[in-house]
Amino acid sequence: MTTEEHNKALGIMHLAYGGINFLTLLLVAVVFMFSLSADPGIPWETSLITLVVSLGFVFGNLFLTVPNVLAGYALLKRKSWAKVPALVAAVLAILNIPLGSALAFYTFWFLFGEGGRRYQNGWSNEYRYALNEAPPPPAHDWITERAPQQRTREYAPPPQPPNWRS
Repeated sequence: MTTEEHNKALGIMHLAYGGINFLTLLLVAVVFMFSLSADPGIPWETSLITLVVSLGFVFGNLFLTVPNVLAGYALLKRKSWAKVPALVAAVLAILNIPLGSALAFYTFWFLFGEGGRRYQNGWSNEYRYALNEAPPPPAHDWITERAPQQRTREYAPPPQPPNWRS
């Protein structure tokens, strides 16, 4: 795979991992919401503790989701600042075994290898133009490129043979 393909795959993986975390966050929020409203005889102290625990879990999961979504977006758009959120997301994802660790190791391998040098040196304008981030590259005109090689020739009559009679 080329560096651009690795970059695209890594961006999609970070977005998918962030999406999985977000779906988990929604599922847990819905379960806690129904558990709070299930029995009206629950003392208010218990429901308050449940609410605090659920909010802690939601904010903790949101803390793990946002860097992955941000890293995925930045990697797919080939932003120059994509390396930092991708590394932060990888460090946070390494705690989740096995998917998070695999994503983290792949991120470290890519960003500390050739892909990281791409982000350090910047992507070429050819890719930035494709993403509407840079002006178009100069047009390649094959006719004018060949023109200096071809000389225009003017007609010159053949040389006259010497006159031996005079």
